[in-house]
Amino acid sequence: MRTPWIAPAVTLLVLINIISCASAPKPYLVSQNPPLQFSGNAVGYTLKKMVIEGQSIPFNLWYPSDSEQKKFFYDFGGSVDSARDKVATQLAVDGKVKNGSFPLIALSHGATGCGIGLAFYAEQFVRAGFVVVAPDYPDEVVACTSDPADYPLPRSRDAALRKLKTLKFLRYLAGAGLNPQNPEDRFKAREKFGYRPKILRQAVQTLLNEKQTWHIDSSKIGLAGHSFGAWTSLLVGGLEQNRTFGHLVAAIAYISGPVRGYPFLPSEIAGIDKPLFFIFGSSEIEPSGQQPKRRDQSLFFDSAKKQKYLTEIINTSHFSFSTGVRHQYESIAEYLSNDPARLVTAQLLTDFFMAHLTGNATSLQALQKKRAGVADYLF
Repeated sequence: MRTPWIAPAVTLLVLINIISCASAPKPYLVSQNPPLQFSGNAVGYTLKKMVIEGQSIPFNLWYPSDSEQKKFFYDFGGSVDSARDKVATQLAVDGKVKNGSFPLIALSHGATGCGIGLAFYAEQFVRAGFVVVAPDYPDEVVACTSDPADYPLPRSRDAALRKLKTLKFLRYLAGAGLNPQNPEDRFKAREKFGYRPKILRQAVQTLLNEKQTWHIDSSKIGLAGHSFGAWTSLLVGGLEQNRTFGHLVAAIAYISGPVRGYPFLPSEIAGIDKPLFFIFGSSEIEPSGQQPKRRDQSLFFDSAKKQKYLTEIINTSHFSFSTGVRHQYESIAEYLSNDPARLVTAQLLTDFFMAHLTGNATSLQALQKKRAGVADYLF
């Protein structure tokens, strides 16, 4: 979340609009472009579960497959309304794993989200030759779930009460929760939300333990997260790089993550010894008169010592980096075919991980120049 210094009234209006799930649903956006013809690996998919401290946690797994893809619906679990729970795609569900050795990317969703909310990234990565895992984080407030059959969303009889609870949680994260003004208070978030790094570590470790089954190259791991998930990814892959598998993480993408206050110290960023990619949108909500990139650059980009990238995506808000609370399109393919911002973000991330997990020279060269859809780019 990136809005702690905005006037309270403005923040209130924005967040109420975000969580207004009980209002009449808008129609899906009409496709303006022909569907993209995706090349590369067929996308296999399965939903797995793990138990942490007695709590069962679902996590999504996408992988290169030799099996035939068929129509499949991601079910978000009634996060908006029954008519718009599902988003269509083409997957080889429980399909055969393709022969080979594939780097692993772990995706972390933002507040109120779930793992399948980042599916358009995951499928793009698999086509390029990665295995992808995305767990669900049991945050205080959730608006979707990757497994509605076994993990239904908690329902409140009072829709207004549910909205207020969500609003309170989001405002807390946007302010003192993830953006403390006192640098020492950053440790409070790491303690309070310690379940997130724990879940991410166990999801990755579970797959490393099964690396022969999923044909994973355990020496090449990338982490990427959006919003609250960006905080989670940087904490596990960067600040915990000497813990568990942290030393195996070769690259981290921080997508529209906490940036006001002190979620991290510049000295902590400077100590991360791996490539970092910081991404934000040109339409992100900012205090009046302040340019979106200033804090991203001063806190993150200028502090990082290794290979680093900072990009501003044109016509992109904080919520454009996932499928959003309200599902805008009927299919995952349309999120890329009809949304230039999401497409260029997925392409940039693919090149980033191709370059720094596989050593692909073409992708590295592509990262060395600004491309269409990008307003500002530093590297």
